[in-house]
Amino acid sequence: MIKSIPTTLPGELRYPQVEEKKQSIVYKIASVADLSPGVNEGAILTAKVVQLLEKPADVPISFAAVDSKGVYFVCSFYHAAKSLKDKLVFGDLLFIKNP
Repeated sequence: MIKSIPTTLPGELRYPQVEEKKQSIVYKIASVADLSPGVNEGAILTAKVVQLLEKPADVPISFAAVDSKGVYFVCSFYHAAKSLKDKLVFGDLLFIKNP
């Protein structure tokens, strides 16, 4: 499963955001080990979903995930539809912009 997580971008990734209309942002793939505290501008964390983490509260929706270097971590989504936990399943690929 880890071998199928991208470590490079196949082409240009564009996001329709205001900041990209002002200037072109070049994104690079990052692993958890490459991240610093705070926002990592220009980074995209790629990972695969391992398992939904059930808990009593609805917010945040949390998943166990693994990156391309085999580092496991918890990924939590705030302000997301409750249906997200039904849509993301084991093995789904995540691209997290500016983690």
